[in-house]
Amino acid sequence: MGAMIGKLFNEFLRNTNEQLDENHTRYLIFDGSPAHRGATSPSDNTEIKTLPPYSPFLNPVEQAIRSLKASIKANITRPPFQNQINDRNAARNAHIPLVEYRKRVLIAAAERNLPNVTVGKCAAWFRLMLSYQPKCLARENIRG
Repeated sequence: MGAMIGKLFNEFLRNTNEQLDENHTRYLIFDGSPAHRGATSPSDNTEIKTLPPYSPFLNPVEQAIRSLKASIKANITRPPFQNQINDRNAARNAHIPLVEYRKRVLIAAAERNLPNVTVGKCAAWFRLMLSYQPKCLARENIRG
C-alpha cells in the first residue's frame, strides 16, 4: 500500500508542477510522512524540500487544528456541556447508546466552534509560516 500512496503522491507533484509557472524556480515543501519520503522532483527547476521534524509553525493546518481544539476544549469544560454530555436520559430518548450520544454531542461542539478558525487567523498563520521559510530553506536551526 505504501508504494501505491507514494506513486499517487508523485502523480500529485507532477500535476501541481504543471499548474505553476515554468520560468520560475519552484519549491515544493511537505512533511516527512512515509508517502512523501520517496518523492521525486517533477522538473529541473523544482526543488523538493521537507519540513524539519515536528514543525507545526510551518503548517497553517496544524495551527488551525490547534485553534479549533482549544476552542472546543474551552466549550466542553463548562458545566452545562458536562451535564449535556452525561445525560443518559437524552441518550435513552434518542434510542442510542450513551457513547454514540456523546459522540454526536462532541461533533456538534466541533461544528459550533468551526467559525473560530477565521480567515484573519488563517492569514496570520500563513504569514508566520512564510516568515520561517527562508530559515528552513537555508537549513538554519530554528528554536520555538
